[in-house]
Amino acid sequence: QAIDYVESHSSDIALKLLEKIKNVSDESSQNIYLWLLGFTKDQNSVKDLIAFYPKVKSENIKSSVLMALGKIGGEDSGKFLLSQYKKTKNEEEKYAILDSLAQMKYEPALEYTESVLKKDPQEFYWQNYFIFGKYGDKGIPFLLEKIKSSNKNIKQNCIGLLGKWLMAPEAATSFQELYWKEKDSETRKMILALMEGLIPDLKEMESIYKAIAEKETNEELKNFAKETLEEVLPKIKEELAEYVKGKEKVNREAF
Repeated sequence: QAIDYVESHSSDIALKLLEKIKNVSDESSQNIYLWLLGFTKDQNSVKDLIAFYPKVKSENIKSSVLMALGKIGGEDSGKFLLSQYKKTKNEEEKYAILDSLAQMKYEPALEYTESVLKKDPQEFYWQNYFIFGKYGDKGIPFLLEKIKSSNKNIKQNCIGLLGKWLMAPEAATSFQELYWKEKDSETRKMILALMEGLIPDLKEMESIYKAIAEKETNEELKNFAKETLEEVLPKIKEELAEYVKGKEKVNREAF
């Protein structure tokens, strides 16, 4: 309720919050005011926050200022956040700034997310999920381009994001092309496991996995494709049939 009130009275509340932020000495209170200021989405506050930032000595409050700018959004916020990203050498700060830029879906910052995509997907997958989860559909074209990278971590992070987190059907063609070009068996298995969830046409899915089962020379991957055809695909068909049957029953009962 407090957040709804802030959003509906944004301009007036933003002015009062800025005054408190500048004058209060208690960090805990400053953090709360900055957090609330972000929800106002008040563009007039951006210049004040940018001017306030160099005067702040506490790293904690500096982070809160950057987060507030990310929530408010706008071109000025984006440019300032990106400038701070380029200045800092601290990896945690870099990630926090990228997260704020993702919050506002600032597309010029996408190229800098490669620093996160390069990280080990087993250990740092969550960082990519948080960032690209916030970018949503706006990050898909970038990921489709980066999936072609020769860097294994970048490639696997892109596959995981497109196939598991964003569930992007437009990535299905790229997955198919990459599968036959890729030499690393671990990456190929990852593509095989996630691609089935991106193909809405069951006949197309059956055709693709049949071709893999017939042409694949890697026994593990060949068997994976066969299992998809023999176990996964029939189950999907069965579930769809049950869904259609249930929907027809509901429609009949409606009459």
